[in-house]
Amino acid sequence: IAEQFPNTAGVRCDIASEYFYAGKMNSALLWLDSCYRLKDIDETSFLNGAFTYSLLGYYDDAMTVLSVYSKKFNRKMATYYYGLMLFSNSSARCFDVLNEFCNATDSNSYTNEFYLAKKLLAVRDSFSIGDYKSLTEDPNIPDYYKVLIHQRALRQFKNACEPFLNYGVLQSSLKNYAAAIQFLEEGEQCKMNAGQAEFWMLHYAYDLFMNGEKAKAAVYFKPLQRSATPFTQQAAKYFSAKILLSDNKKEEAKNLLVEVAASKTKFAELAKQSLQ
Repeated sequence: IAEQFPNTAGVRCDIASEYFYAGKMNSALLWLDSCYRLKDIDETSFLNGAFTYSLLGYYDDAMTVLSVYSKKFNRKMATYYYGLMLFSNSSARCFDVLNEFCNATDSNSYTNEFYLAKKLLAVRDSFSIGDYKSLTEDPNIPDYYKVLIHQRALRQFKNACEPFLNYGVLQSSLKNYAAAIQFLEEGEQCKMNAGQAEFWMLHYAYDLFMNGEKAKAAVYFKPLQRSATPFTQQAAKYFSAKILLSDNKKEEAKNLLVEVAASKTKFAELAKQSLQ
């Protein structure tokens, strides 16, 4: 498609989005980079590309795109995002920048941005782990902004498990498995309660599995097969069976799949399909 419309930024940005949602991040970045080498870029392509860069942790690239966008369309997104970047770096200057943004805009034109800016200004005197949890659990704040809140917490609360765990899970939800593993690995150094530890282990094992590290994933799935939580137990058994099948250990895999097929979790149907 891009060969038929080589000078259409929108097409290139759309292709980048398709790769992004498929978890093919390198290809997504290549198409985005090619998009912004063009001259005529529409407003949607500017924003979608910047948000994708932000989600993947390429904050400087997102800032560059939003700076060009803001200048071209007379918008204040560059000021806002610069404030977020300063916040993520624990710079007190962020509050002056965010206050400048709020004074120059309103909630009608910048709904999500104005909302988060006001939330951050409210914690200017102290940003606690409780504030972090409240902000990252807020459904009104898009993930492409939450990543910068996670980054602040990763720096400020180095001895807490939640930032590493939550950011890893977010990257996993984006199918950015390599990045998820990088942050979830920090979980092995954390002191977690039983529920947190099990939640961490399941996500870590899953990301290892999806990243092709099946032997290592099997090690973490194994103890979860004894979990008291049905979903966790059946998930561990299902993926363990998939790993056994890839190792041609069909009988062991079949035994696990039969157990899962008899369960009431969503993995029951998947197990039945694997047994056919």
